[in-house]
Amino acid sequence: MIDRRVTAPQTHDPDDVSSAITGSHAPGRSRDPRVGVAARPHPSRCLEHRAGATVVMYSSDISPRENDMASHSAISPHEAADRLAIRELIDAYAHCADRRDAKGQMALFTSDTRFLVFMDATAAEPTQELHGRVSLAPVFDNLNTYETTTHFNGQSTVSLDGDRATAESYCLAHHLSVDGDGQRSLMIASIRYLDEFVKQDGGWLFAERRLMVDWTETRPSVA
Repeated sequence: MIDRRVTAPQTHDPDDVSSAITGSHAPGRSRDPRVGVAARPHPSRCLEHRAGATVVMYSSDISPRENDMASHSAISPHEAADRLAIRELIDAYAHCADRRDAKGQMALFTSDTRFLVFMDATAAEPTQELHGRVSLAPVFDNLNTYETTTHFNGQSTVSLDGDRATAESYCLAHHLSVDGDGQRSLMIASIRYLDEFVKQDGGWLFAERRLMVDWTETRPSVA
């Protein structure tokens, strides 16, 4: 198995302190209201047709985490290094997905990881739930059904608690398909990842990842 754990960069000068946004956290393994918890069911699901494209939109009643976005203070080099390592872990997942590196992608997770997929982010129960690193192989291999993919990561918020952390990150995932007649179609999924991380042997890994699909759009694609 390839060791894909992302380790925090070494820091030397304790006075080299940068200023950044810091997130609030609860002690132990408790989560904030949005991280690791499915959005509450909502009656609104809109199917819209526009110019040959099909857009599926889901609405959620979860409000932003005020504490994570309002607390600004100086942080230590150690915390800055951990935050950088976690962001690199999130980006490594997208890179491995688009490069079809299933083994590398699996190595980003703990051996007893949990992976949950919510194709409708407002659903109370996941569409798919997997336990253990080995169980992830079929999910990641499924990307081979597409001609190509591009996972474009956006904003993220991270809350640290010693050797554990939680995060919410956004991604626009583009999936290009080509049928037997050469017709191309593009499916775009707006995804939020609700993650739990653990630091093992100096490197950060996914302990749990919840993939929440907020909306999808499918349309013809011209080469």
